[in-house]
Amino acid sequence: MSFIHFNATSLKTNFHKIKDYISELNVNFDIITELKITETWIEPYLVTLVYKLDDAFHITRGTRRGGGVAIYTNKKLSGALAESKSFVIDNILECVTVELTIQNTQML
Repeated sequence: MSFIHFNATSLKTNFHKIKDYISELNVNFDIITELKITETWIEPYLVTLVYKLDDAFHITRGTRRGGGVAIYTNKKLSGALAESKSFVIDNILECVTVELTIQNTQML
């Protein structure tokens, strides 16, 4: 498994920089299991509408500007939001948890 994490400080502003960076890595994205992004600063509907990321799991802060965390899973994996383990504590933290099934084994 392989993971990439970005602290985007606005996915809207830095989406193309992140995309370009991944391209420059010269790595086939199929081998990346998850892409994790903190400080997305976006509304939930934009995840799939604007960025065309269908396998996105995203939590927003809700009452304040900024924040937000997202996990994008490889389409070859079976992923589901672990709702009981995904939450927001305003002004403190956001947590998104995804349960992946890899070769019939569930992993958090």
